[in-house]
Formats: sequence, C-alpha cells, structure tokens
Amino acid sequence: MKIWLLDYHPSYNHFRINNMDDYDRLTFNGTPLSEQWKAPEVIFHENGKPSDIMGCHKGALLINQRAKNVFKSTTHSGEIEFLPFEFDGVTYYFMHVLNHVSCIDAENSLIKRLNGSNIISEYTEYAFYEELVKPHHIMRVKFHEGDRVVNYPFVSDHIYDAIINSELKGYQLIEIWDSAFSWQDKQKKFEAMVQQSNLERIKTFNYSTARKYAEKRKITAYSDRWAIKLDDQGRFQLGELLLDGTYSWIYPVFIPPVLLGQVWGIKEPIQSGILNRFVRTIFKNEK
Repeated sequence: MKIWLLDYHPSYNHFRINNMDDYDRLTFNGTPLSEQWKAPEVIFHENGKPSDIMGCHKGALLINQRAKNVFKSTTHSGEIEFLPFEFDGVTYYFMHVLNHVSCIDAENSLIKRLNGSNIISEYTEYAFYEELVKPHHIMRVKFHEGDRVVNYPFVSDHIYDAIINSELKGYQLIEIWDSAFSWQDKQKKFEAMVQQSNLERIKTFNYSTARKYAEKRKITAYSDRWAIKLDDQGRFQLGELLLDGTYSWIYPVFIPPVLLGQVWGIKEPIQSGILNRFVRTIFKNEK
C-alpha cells in the first residue's frame, strides 16, 4: 500500500485567508468546529485555471462542492468535516481532517531537526507502521515527539484512485510512502541510476563546453542527476532525473553554482571528424 500527501496546486485558482485574526483563529487541530463555526474572509487568486481544491490552511483543504462530493463518498464516517464559507454567492468548504494518527516509524524515517536544538522541524522521508495506517482513508499524521501534527492531509490508495479517476482539477498528490518500496530502496535505486547515467557518457568536459554542445549542436549533456538541452523552440532547459528514468525539465532563471563545477558529458555518438572540428571551434572561441 501507499500513502499520498494531498495539497492544492498553486498555479491554479485558489483562496487565501484575508486577515491575520482569521489566520490565527483557525487552527484545525482535529477538534470538531461545526457547532461554533465562523467562516473567515478569503481572497480569491485568479490564475486562469479553474480548480476544485483551492487552498490549504493549517492542514485543512479549501474545496468546492464537486470535490466535497468525492471526499464525502470515499472517506470513513468521522474522518472529516466540511465547514462552509461563501464567496460571490457560491458555497465552498474547509475540509477539516479530524482523524489524527500516531503512526510514524521514527527509526526508519529521515528526520530534520532545528539547528542547535533537538526539536523536529520536518520529516524529509517518511516510514509508517503499516498496521496503524491501513485502516484510514484520510488522516493527519502526528509527530512521534511532542503534540504537533504534519500540516497536510495524507490519503490512502483508495482516495488516490478516486481523485485520479474523477474530473477534479487543481491538486497535487505526492507519494510519500510505499510499504513495498522504502525510501532507502528508492535512494539505492536512484544512486545506481545516476552512476549508470555517468557511465553512459562517451565524452566528458566542463559546464561551459557542455552548454555549447547543447546550444550549438542541439545535444543533451548530462552530469550526475542533471541534464541540459534546448527544447523544440530553442529555449534552454535544465532537467533533473526522476526515479522512473525520465527528467523533470524547467526553464532556469540561473544555474546553481555547484553545477558549474561538475563534470558533464554527452551520450550521443558523433562522427569523429565532425566532433573534432566542433571541439576545436569551441576552444578557439574560448580563447
């Protein structure tokens, strides 16, 4: 089984709470609020992309009626409550997760603590006790120390499938735990993929030369988990290797300095005569 972090997508239309009094007042700590609910004032951010999951505030998702229908039909009784608010004559909801679960396997989780203290700031990798998470469709996860909870709702495969197979828009579902494939296993696989990528390079050089290969010869250059290339419109891209073997490509504003000092290379074979003339041209231009 898998556990997924569920969040809104900030590039879609979304809501924000308008004032600090409402921001501080609404804590969503798992105690039911429906009997004393007072809706906050919100601000709507129009990004030109209609959305069904329209924000997250301290672990509570802001959703519309269509999303409410999906979650109401896929969760257990008592796991969530829907707290209404109005905007432009339409009713929306804060989906408050009441189900807080102590289920973290701390020994096998990767934990980050605040500098100079023993306080947990976050879990960078999660491990759960399967028998403790299996009964739940949606939950907030308690820190294994203290009384805090993680500020996002986590969902089961059951809800993941329901969302993926629905027409809902404007969400992110991030896999954070797989009972059959731990983060340690993923790390080992990824390191092996990076090593294999480096071994596949037929020629290596510095970043400056790699950039010229990408821009002048339209060849992808690789360095560890990174790659650079031009897209179909001639725009420069930086890619990061993913666990499935593909790359996630962005249009970088700048290149992180650490990448400038790495060894880069190409995997595509080029006829030696053409390659030698190209390399000579590069070094001539660099003088």
